[in-house]
Amino acid sequence: MRKRIFGNIFQKNPIRKNLFSLVSGTVVAQLFSLTFYPILTRIFTPEDFGLLSALSAISAIIVVFASGKYEEAIIISRSKEEAINIASLALFFSFLFCSVLLVLLCFFSNQFLNLINQSSLQGWIYLAPIISFFIIIYTTFNEWCVKKATFSKLATNKIINSASINLSKYLFGYIRIGGGLVYGELLGRGLSAFSSFFYWIKDDRASFRNISLKRMRELVIFHINFPKYNILGNSLCTLTGTLPVFFLSSYFGNVVLGYYAMAVSVSAIPMTFIGQSIMDVLRNKASSDFEKDGKCREIYHNFFRKTLLPIVIIFLSILYFFPSIFAFVLGVQWRNSGIFVQILSISIILDFISAILMPIWVIAKKQKNKLYWQFFYLCIMTFFMILGCVIFNDDKMAVVCISIARSLGCFASIYYTWKYSNGSK
Repeated sequence: MRKRIFGNIFQKNPIRKNLFSLVSGTVVAQLFSLTFYPILTRIFTPEDFGLLSALSAISAIIVVFASGKYEEAIIISRSKEEAINIASLALFFSFLFCSVLLVLLCFFSNQFLNLINQSSLQGWIYLAPIISFFIIIYTTFNEWCVKKATFSKLATNKIINSASINLSKYLFGYIRIGGGLVYGELLGRGLSAFSSFFYWIKDDRASFRNISLKRMRELVIFHINFPKYNILGNSLCTLTGTLPVFFLSSYFGNVVLGYYAMAVSVSAIPMTFIGQSIMDVLRNKASSDFEKDGKCREIYHNFFRKTLLPIVIIFLSILYFFPSIFAFVLGVQWRNSGIFVQILSISIILDFISAILMPIWVIAKKQKNKLYWQFFYLCIMTFFMILGCVIFNDDKMAVVCISIARSLGCFASIYYTWKYSNGSK
């Protein structure tokens, strides 16, 4: 009886079925993170987390350039043959870019680290291109799953990714190896990438027979707007997100950066816990609505009204208790991270909403407009980081400035995605 009831519900509402599948997988995936947070924060110091945050920031910048952002074109591909060639294109460019960068870092790492004032990364910077390539394999496979609407497979991939990273970090922390948090990130990302590639070949072996160098060359030109606008745009956006990391590390050290990194990481749990699942389903439905009707206003409003509002209310209701929650769950030394979350609260909510709605820029083919927004966001973040770190020269005032800049940038993105969801009108 239960099976028949739930089956009827999901048959009538495939969006709900897809969302249920993704949320279930994401919940399990994030349970690994939630379980290991209190363990890892007692094994590693804020300085360890600051080191990983700085390396992750550089890896994030590499990810933007490596693939040419061609993997983002998978969602709007017109056939499975086109999709697999786009994916191959992204992976080929990524491997080439990361390999060349790794060789260059072997000769010029000191000059690079002096340029960005990150001497603490000496000896670790070589891992950034490798981690970046692993991340691109994982994300490209996720884009493939979203395009094919195989959300159960996407959910499984998220579980494997989370389990691999957290268990690897715990393993290196348990055996007390110096830099264990970084080594755990490397091993976890590698296992996740291997798993993604293994299941990709296992389940879609026939698709790989359609890979053609000639077709890939054609698609380089056909989807040229992705590297043309998205590389610059995403590099601006990534730089905006990593500016606080470099400023806080340079002016206040890796300990303060560790507090900030933990605050951002924990506050991002709602996005990774359920927001990413909502975004993946929204992307699939919004893309098909745009192909059919030239707009996606209905799905936009439904997700905004029925899903986001309850999450915002829950977050605000526990805002006051964050310092105590951080001290109790993660350890007394992490109380400052809870204070940082309070300071960042408004920007956290706006960032959560804008991140879910971000695919509207691509689906509505507004990459050029998105570029303008990203440049605006970088400018205001740069201004407020100089204000907080250089002028005020106080760590908490710097976090206040970060919150203001993030809030302004995210609010602008929400406004424009709302505007574009109505199509050409």
